[in-house]
Amino acid sequence: MSNEPGSVKSARALTSDQYVGLADVPPEIEWLANITNDKTRRSYKSDVAKFVAFTGLKNSAALRTVAHSHVNAWRKDMQTRSLGAVTIRRKLSALSLLFDYLCERNAVLGNPWTALSGPPRILRKVALQP
Repeated sequence: MSNEPGSVKSARALTSDQYVGLADVPPEIEWLANITNDKTRRSYKSDVAKFVAFTGLKNSAALRTVAHSHVNAWRKDMQTRSLGAVTIRRKLSALSLLFDYLCERNAVLGNPWTALSGPPRILRKVALQP
C-alpha cells in the first residue's frame, strides 16, 4: 500500500478464494441476505421454500422456467388449503419480490408475478378468488 495522499490503508478481509467464491452466490441467496429484518427474512425464506417444494424445482437455474401458471397454481393450492387472504398475499409478495430482484440481476427474463400484479385492491381480490 502506498502512503500517498488519498490512498486507503486497510487489511484485505477476503482471501482470493473467498472473493472468487462470492461471485458464485446464487442471486436468491443475495436477495435474502439483503433483507435486514430477521422475522421478515425467515418468513420470506419459508414462503419461497414452500413454492419451490410445490413446484418441485431442483436448483436455482430452474427458477428461469417459472411461469405465471405456476404462481397461479400455487395460489389456488393455498386457497384450497384454506389459508387466509393476508397469508396468501404475503407469500405471493415474497415470491414477487424475489423475482423482481432476479430480474434486476438478469437471472431471469421476467417476473411471473407480473400478470397477477395491480393496484392493492385488485391484489386483494386476486388472492381471494378461487
